[in-house]
Amino acid sequence: MNTFEIGEKGKGRKLLINLDRGEKLLESIMEALNKADMKNAVCLSCIGSLQKAYYNRAQGLNDDMILDHQYIEGGLEMVSMQGVVIDGMPHFHFSFSDLKGVYMGHVEEGCEILYLAEILFEELDGVNLTKVKNEKGIAHFTQK
Repeated sequence: MNTFEIGEKGKGRKLLINLDRGEKLLESIMEALNKADMKNAVCLSCIGSLQKAYYNRAQGLNDDMILDHQYIEGGLEMVSMQGVVIDGMPHFHFSFSDLKGVYMGHVEEGCEILYLAEILFEELDGVNLTKVKNEKGIAHFTQK
């Protein structure tokens, strides 16, 4: 993993992360953000390729959250990822494809880079939020 900080803390600092074959997507991102002391950020861009994708997606229309956990292995082209990190807690969704179709959902640990990934974050300055789960286990933003 290579990381590059652009700008100054407290002035819209950006973090560019370059991942190589075999590195874990979510785990590496969190390691890089922690090392840069970037607790609140937005993902501006993410492209690359995956050899393993772990993700989940919401199912059903019930009040209780039902998640459909998915795993795909093979040559996967990752075309986007977006989301935020608030108070050190990541929440990302991504889109990727293979020759059979296009897939998308909530990024889980264990996604593995095939050739490379290039990810750009921008620090969110002045954020005083955290996430708290409600009675149904769904995390929402709240003031610290």
